[in-house]
Amino acid sequence: NWHDVRMFVQDTVQNVNYMQKHIRNPFAPSVYSFEKVAHIGKYLIQGYGRVQDAECRGMTQALAQLDPEGTGRIPLHIFYSQPHTADYQFKESAYYLQQVGAMDEGGGVPSVR
Repeated sequence: NWHDVRMFVQDTVQNVNYMQKHIRNPFAPSVYSFEKVAHIGKYLIQGYGRVQDAECRGMTQALAQLDPEGTGRIPLHIFYSQPHTADYQFKESAYYLQQVGAMDEGGGVPSVR
């Protein structure tokens, strides 16, 4: 979620600052040169996979909980009817789901696979 991404970015910036504590003045405000931003960006790119992986695992668990029969298919009306308090709000249109091959219209009830 967005909170985790923000925390990851803030932690990465602080970690880079800590790695350079021996060369920066702790009493001066942080000013970032292009080179330092590029350095921070490198660490963000290298570590973002872990954040994204956790997000994917969370979404997989949320989708599995919506599968009433354990078939790997979620009835479309259940897919769209998540409460506002749910961690994930699925908004992909039926057309989009059809285009990417995620829609299963066999069996009488449209489902997402």
